[in-house]
Amino acid sequence: ARHIAEGRHIREIRPHPGRDCAENAQRLAFQQGRGDGKADSPRTQGGDQTCRKKKESRAQAQSKSIKLPDFIEPELCKIIAAPPSSADWAHEVKFDGYRMQARVENGRAILRTRKGLDWSARFPEIARDCGALPDGIYDGEIVALDKAGIADFAMLQAALSGGKTANLVFFLFDLPYFEKPDLRNQPLEKRKDALRKILEARGRKLTRLRYVSHFSATGGAILDAACR
Repeated sequence: ARHIAEGRHIREIRPHPGRDCAENAQRLAFQQGRGDGKADSPRTQGGDQTCRKKKESRAQAQSKSIKLPDFIEPELCKIIAAPPSSADWAHEVKFDGYRMQARVENGRAILRTRKGLDWSARFPEIARDCGALPDGIYDGEIVALDKAGIADFAMLQAALSGGKTANLVFFLFDLPYFEKPDLRNQPLEKRKDALRKILEARGRKLTRLRYVSHFSATGGAILDAACR
């Protein structure tokens, strides 16, 4: 179970850089005698141009200052006495596989274990498919599925030992970074929605990459259903 209400909305983190500037330019147009808010005086046009330059310079500075991290230490499961009773938690299927983090940049993907080891060479097909995703860091689990579609860890180990990894599947459940902005302060629900849209847009071509949906219910209800 993971909390879906963590963090703040993106608007609280990154206010629109040009909002005040644009409003000032409009007020200046009224001061020049135009009642429709259209700036046609040299002074207003210069102010509007200054606004655009400020936006561009801020965007350029931001893109230079933000670097995609090499690795993010994952949050791991821990044992608790009872499942959370609040409905503010998202419950996901626990896969029996290898936790993996894909770092994608400029069409190249690196697969790292939860300890940060580079396992890209062990899963070449999945690494190649991840390279087709937008830049970012993708969190998930690599598994082998049996004929019934159930994760089988013994099959996964056999696939690795024999170098037959083409049929393995990478189930993705989180997107902590997307095209350089750090999304970890955003609610999990929003990160997962962004991840879902990315995979849905490429689903037919990248069949090894699959989105992990979640259940929005109390922990007790999920536990009861799992024990039946």
